[in-house]
Amino acid sequence: MQWERATAAVENHSPSLSSPPEAMSPGPELSSVQRTERTAHTRKPYSSSPSQSRNRSGSVNTQTAILHFLQTRTPPIPESHFLNAKFISGTHASLVAMVRNHGSMERLLQAFSLGSDRTIHFLGPANKSCTLSAAKILNGCAWSESTYGNKATKYHKVRTAAKMKWKGPIPGEGSEVYPTYRVWKGAVFLWSEDGPIATGIQKTHLEQ
Repeated sequence: MQWERATAAVENHSPSLSSPPEAMSPGPELSSVQRTERTAHTRKPYSSSPSQSRNRSGSVNTQTAILHFLQTRTPPIPESHFLNAKFISGTHASLVAMVRNHGSMERLLQAFSLGSDRTIHFLGPANKSCTLSAAKILNGCAWSESTYGNKATKYHKVRTAAKMKWKGPIPGEGSEVYPTYRVWKGAVFLWSEDGPIATGIQKTHLEQ
């Protein structure tokens, strides 16, 4: 699925697609996150060993703080919310897996209900004070702010296209707009209520 074509169709305001019934948010806003909190991007797997639960300064590290926060909610938020949000590379995953991975990261950010300053303060393990920001939570899941934001924008545009209606007759294979139609049909299938993005079930055949 070349979803970039569907993105281009939305950006160019293709006359073949009518407006969607409702605009959808591309995800949590990160523009107010302090850039000084951005740290090096890492893909190292999380380890819960006691020796790694605190950094050299003695403070609780980001991944441990995230898990502690989730586990101390009422009711507790499953650890899978964190594990599913861990960044996966496009070279090792399908489009459906990447979109679902981004959605998991979005839901994890929402679980923290960050305040107006985009941070949250709470007591972590051993009653140590913890402060997490959107940037730190992203980094703790091996995401960079730019990657998260870029994917949010692109997926939002294709999701918007999937909610549009095709205007006019269905084009034939020789039509100039047929490639756009095929990509749009694929987007409709992927983002449908019972499609693979919503259900996680990979299907091998896309309807014509």
